[in-house]
Amino acid sequence: MKKYTIMRYFFNFLFSIISISLYCQIDTSMISMAILKVDRNVDATINDKVIFTIKPHQDFIYDFNSHNAFLKTKESAYIPDSLVLRTSKPFFKFVCSNSIFIIDKDDELMEASEKHNIKIQPLIDSIVYSKSELDLIKYWCLKEFMDGAAAESYYDVLFNLINSWNDERLFHFISNQNEFFKKDFCKTITLVYVTWPINRIDEYYKSYYPKTWMIIKSYK
Repeated sequence: MKKYTIMRYFFNFLFSIISISLYCQIDTSMISMAILKVDRNVDATINDKVIFTIKPHQDFIYDFNSHNAFLKTKESAYIPDSLVLRTSKPFFKFVCSNSIFIIDKDDELMEASEKHNIKIQPLIDSIVYSKSELDLIKYWCLKEFMDGAAAESYYDVLFNLINSWNDERLFHFISNQNEFFKKDFCKTITLVYVTWPINRIDEYYKSYYPKTWMIIKSYK
């Protein structure tokens, strides 16, 4: 039984490494701020369903690999690259919509949490709406249970949670942790598979989390 448990954890760990490596191989140079080439509204879709409409001169983040556009609210959907014009503007700050923080019952993050008797939705709600530092630590500690698709969802939510806090709150939170936690946390939140689709990560934290950046850069 002990041998089986060790093997299970080994394969979970290996699967997590493979998932993360796939993220790291993505060509981040293909992601930039953009506007429409055309002087008309363009619908962004998923499976032919309109998710949002982009207006002329509206800024959005565009991934030329997947042909997905990302809004400030962190919503994303498909538009053809033939309609997109790359710009050199700095990334805007995500202001995630409330719907981003609602975890579907079939989400791998939900399933992985429930296996360990952890109610993930109340935890996320507390971090977003009550700015609970204790619950952010609890969420952070869940990463040891995450592998594969659950890990992907976990890190996506982690970056969304960070964006729900301002610089002052995040700075206060990190400042009050021990050195081991600071190092692990700061290194993790600057990894490309966490900040996706932001690829100029240092620029993002410098612009929107200047006080926090002073801590982050010491541990990167």
